[in-house]
Amino acid sequence: MRANLHRILVGIDASIKVMSKSNRYYPPKINLDKNQSTSSIIKELEKIEIFLRAPELSYLTKYRK
Repeated sequence: MRANLHRILVGIDASIKVMSKSNRYYPPKINLDKNQSTSSIIKELEKIEIFLRAPELSYLTKYRK
């Protein structure tokens, strides 16, 4: 399960970087460590969800721990 979530996280991160580069958005800083727990992977996915809601406002968002 954790490996599948990590693979999804890496794929979505790559897509966001391409989208951010073409539209000049600030992408969120995502932890892509292979040894992180399932709960930390879910937190990283939540960062991505917040970014995708309003990417044009990404420079205003501060990601809290």
